[in-house]
Amino acid sequence: MVKKDDFASGELINHLRENIGEPSFVNMEGFMQSINIDLIVFEANTNRNYHTIVTSGMSNYSSNVEVGYEEWQYTELIMYLPSDWPVRKTDIQDFEWYWPFGWLRKLGKFTFDHQTWFCYGDSIPNGDPPQLLSNKNPFAGFMLLPPINENPDLFTLKTSDKEIQFLVAFPVFLEEMNFLRNNNFTLLLEKFDDFHINDIINLQRANVCE
Repeated sequence: MVKKDDFASGELINHLRENIGEPSFVNMEGFMQSINIDLIVFEANTNRNYHTIVTSGMSNYSSNVEVGYEEWQYTELIMYLPSDWPVRKTDIQDFEWYWPFGWLRKLGKFTFDHQTWFCYGDSIPNGDPPQLLSNKNPFAGFMLLPPINENPDLFTLKTSDKEIQFLVAFPVFLEEMNFLRNNNFTLLLEKFDDFHINDIINLQRANVCE
C-alpha cells in the first residue's frame, strides 16, 4: 500500500483514492531539480482495465494564467495506458515503453519552464517543426482533454489553500494538432467520437484528420 506521507500533498492522494482507488506505487523523480514531478501509478485491475498515471508536483507551483482564468492556476495531468503496457521502473528502461512517463514529467514542468498555463483544448507539439514523440510511434505532440471517463468529483480538487484542475494528456498526430489550432476544440472531439477513439493511448488508432 502507498502511504499518504509518500506524497507532497496528502489532500491530493486522498482525492485520488476517493475517485480512482488505491495507488499501486509512485515513480519518484530520481534527483532534485527546480521542480520535481512524481508519477502516481494505478495499475490496471478488474474495475479499470487500463493503467492510470497521475502527476504529483505540478500543482506545487502557480501557473502564469491570464486574467479571468484563475481557476487554471494549479493543474495536474493524467495519462491512460493499455493494460499490457509495462509500468514498473524495471520494465520501462527501453524508450519504446518509457516515453509516456518521460513526457508526463516534461509536460508537468512545461508551464513552470515557459511561464504559461494549461487548459482544456491546449496542444503541445514536440518541437518546431514537430517531430515524432519516439521513433516507434506516430504522434507528434499532445492535446489536453477533460477527464470525462472519471467520476465528476475528480475534475477539481479544492484543498486548504488552492483549487487544482485535472487534465488528460493525450498524444495526437500532426494533422490532428493542425486541425485543433484552426478549429474549435469540440470539432476534433466529434471526430474522435466518429472513430470511436477514447483517451487510452493506442499506437494503432486512426488519424482522424488524415
